[in-house]
Amino acid sequence: MPITTIIDASFGDCGKAKVVDYFAKDSDIVARYCGSSNSGHTIVVDGEKYITRLIPSALLYRHVKLVIAQGVLLDIEVLLNEIKQFSKFDILSRLLVSDKCHVLFPYHKAADRENEKQTNSKIGSTKNGVAFCAQDKFGRRGIRAVDMLKDIYKTTDNIKENMKFWNINDTSIYDQSVNLMFEVLKYKEIFVDTCKYINQNLDKNIIAESAQGVFLDIENGYFPYVTSIPCTAAGAALGLNVSPRAIGQGNIVGLTKAYTTRVGNGDFKTELDGDIAETIRKNGDEYGSVTKRPRRVGWLNLDELRHAHMVNSFDSLFLTKIDVLNNLQTVCIFADDKYIKFDGWKSYEDENCKKYVKAIEDICKVPVSYISFGAERSQCAKR
Repeated sequence: MPITTIIDASFGDCGKAKVVDYFAKDSDIVARYCGSSNSGHTIVVDGEKYITRLIPSALLYRHVKLVIAQGVLLDIEVLLNEIKQFSKFDILSRLLVSDKCHVLFPYHKAADRENEKQTNSKIGSTKNGVAFCAQDKFGRRGIRAVDMLKDIYKTTDNIKENMKFWNINDTSIYDQSVNLMFEVLKYKEIFVDTCKYINQNLDKNIIAESAQGVFLDIENGYFPYVTSIPCTAAGAALGLNVSPRAIGQGNIVGLTKAYTTRVGNGDFKTELDGDIAETIRKNGDEYGSVTKRPRRVGWLNLDELRHAHMVNSFDSLFLTKIDVLNNLQTVCIFADDKYIKFDGWKSYEDENCKKYVKAIEDICKVPVSYISFGAERSQCAKR
């Protein structure tokens, strides 16, 4: 069966977890293929909120295998916490982690914090060490899970060398890194060749789950205000280590909020301020699920969405948080460098809302096949 790939078509935070959860009930495998612990994925079921940072968003479905593929930078501290946090969902019996994942250690976070302090960086790092783990990976000094499994004592020496490279001299950071490594290896049975596993199971229903969004992608985002990993459908082939045909012949779903948000610095052409911005932020609970940072908010930018469609070839769009715009007098979208105004609505079923959605379809040339109108799992509709 073809892979269903879930792509955030904006700056992240568009509801990937809810969308993955929506499709996961009919899936066999859900595989996270990129990102790290800097991205929180939130699911709400019967008023209870579940936030994951590494474990795929199908954790509530006990029939689904959960795969952390090799494109993920593996924060072992967060992995250990989530294994314990979600133990009641039989996580260990279902979780497979690529032995080719590059491991994110506490010293990467220390290097990140020090860099922010020393350089007064304007990028707005989450200080989770992601960029520094990525630099170790591409600098060919990174430590993979398989390296720990083969020779744990050699790996302790490599940790020392990498800490010297990053000029981290705190012995407590070294001790923490080593202790976490020993702790995670108590679960060594979860580390497997996920490339082989996924390729051997392409006849099953697989969902590929991304992190961040197209406009935080290292190639497509507003550089340098980007993340360190690919966030597109092409990145899914890389992160899962499958043929691009397995992605391209599947179902590529682009998701976007009915408005736009972003966290941190960088370009934001449709950004709002004042009362409307605060209303949208409050109604949409627009605060980072991991960082708790307030998100910047603005109108939906269809010039960006068309670019996202061009580089991902979406089969359909999943429009989330349409309810956040309920009861506004006027709602706008941005296309061809100008704003288009719409009369407001009270419900996603109102005619004015339907006109808004149709304009998105007409301008972007892709159907809006799904709408989410609330935080709960049940508040989704197929069109």
